[in-house]
Amino acid sequence: MSDYPHRVQVEAVRWLDASPGLRLFRCLRQSLAPWRMFLALLLVVLLFLGGKAMDFVWGQQVLGREIENYTTYTSQEYDEFLERFAQRMAEGQQFDRQPIFQTLLQHELMHFDRMVSSAVGLNFGLTELLRGQSGGVIGEIESMVVVLPGWLLNTHPWFSAIFLFYAFVLTMILGGAIARLAALDACRGMHGSPFEALQFSLTRARHLIAAPLLPLAVALLIGALLALAGLVCFNLPVLDVIGGLAFGILLALGGIAALFLLALAFGCHLLTPAVAVEDADAFDAVSRSFSYLAAHPWRYILYLAVTVVYGAVGYLVVGLVLFSTIWVTKTAVGLLTFSEAAEGVNRFDAILPTPMLGQVSHEPNLAVLDTSGKVAATLVGVWVKLLVGVLAAYCVSFYFTAMTWVYLLLRYYSDGAAFDEITLDAPAAPAADVPDKVELNASAAVDAD
Repeated sequence: MSDYPHRVQVEAVRWLDASPGLRLFRCLRQSLAPWRMFLALLLVVLLFLGGKAMDFVWGQQVLGREIENYTTYTSQEYDEFLERFAQRMAEGQQFDRQPIFQTLLQHELMHFDRMVSSAVGLNFGLTELLRGQSGGVIGEIESMVVVLPGWLLNTHPWFSAIFLFYAFVLTMILGGAIARLAALDACRGMHGSPFEALQFSLTRARHLIAAPLLPLAVALLIGALLALAGLVCFNLPVLDVIGGLAFGILLALGGIAALFLLALAFGCHLLTPAVAVEDADAFDAVSRSFSYLAAHPWRYILYLAVTVVYGAVGYLVVGLVLFSTIWVTKTAVGLLTFSEAAEGVNRFDAILPTPMLGQVSHEPNLAVLDTSGKVAATLVGVWVKLLVGVLAAYCVSFYFTAMTWVYLLLRYYSDGAAFDEITLDAPAAPAADVPDKVELNASAAVDAD
């Protein structure tokens, strides 16, 4: 006789309850929600216009292969490279230069495309990282968030200070609004208004901006104390002996500063969702994010890896749709355009070159166009660049949507909080009922009689 005489029939399995991490795969569909894409596109357009405006003010500044040399040369070799160019320019030689923002944007997009290819190929760059090399997803992210901003800070400090401040504030405000819409959708299935989300982020702007700055400020404060200790203890005889005896304390302070910087580098993605979900202030957002990261570091890394691969696949799909849109439009419109801008050059081909897969943005051939054609090419270029901006908007929307889900998952495993728990705006106090007022007035009239 069987040890299990009573058979159980399972009719359905709630996979989201059995494996909550599967909720991450909602990110792609939710990130394409119209209002989230609108806010993300607004962020992309404002960043682009701000960078172009600063390029107009600064003019042509970047030398040829300057960024490539910055990444491959040593510090001394790079300084010598700049000195040689400065000497040649003093002798009257002319060199082609490019605007700062335009050059930075080109290299950021190049590394982003490489990161997507590496993510799709599941090359995260862990082997290269252990060997002290740069490659894969980790290497491309390092180039985007460390190397290129480092070049900008070292070579164009005022430009970088102004633009990075502008980009940071704008990203925190509009990103906070996107995260708020993502949180409402993820927790309650509510499709909030973008104006209400913007109002939410604007009223919490100080918390959104201060959250990533708090751990950085702590690390900088400790760094200042260490520098002061070096000034006092290691510049004079006898005092350096005291400094050597107390160096263990300095190492401990340096370790604390390093922990804050590492926590910020890995946990910064959770700060905006913490404000959006919990309506937390800066201190609470930092506390929650870092505690969840410390409680489940490997789960957090796994979620990030899944998010990068899933987002990269979605990026390729959205990019294919946009490429197909431009190609079909270009082909259909060009069927009946027969006039030539120059000998052997079709007028519409000069206005909008044929797109190639992987390169959806193309520059028109202005040299062969007349004044009217140049105006038409400029207008067509604006629409094409706006369509390409939708691809960048998807990346922004997906990032904040995915990080909101990662935050909710880590909160679920750390605190046991349900996924529908979210802090909503307090409703306005209800007005007094009119019948009570009428009854009160009637009683007063009776007393007066």
